[in-house]
Amino acid sequence: MHYTTMFKNGKKYNLEILYDEVTNTIMHFKYTQKAIGPLDAIK
Repeated sequence: MHYTTMFKNGKKYNLEILYDEVTNTIMHFKYTQKAIGPLDAIK
């Protein structure tokens, strides 16, 4: 699982991605302003 932040339409979001390196496939993608993984909630 990888966690980072991103901007969409000028708003900041926390991003969670599950990536399979062997098949080069994104298995799960979620963005939210709530706390997720090690990231704090976006205010």
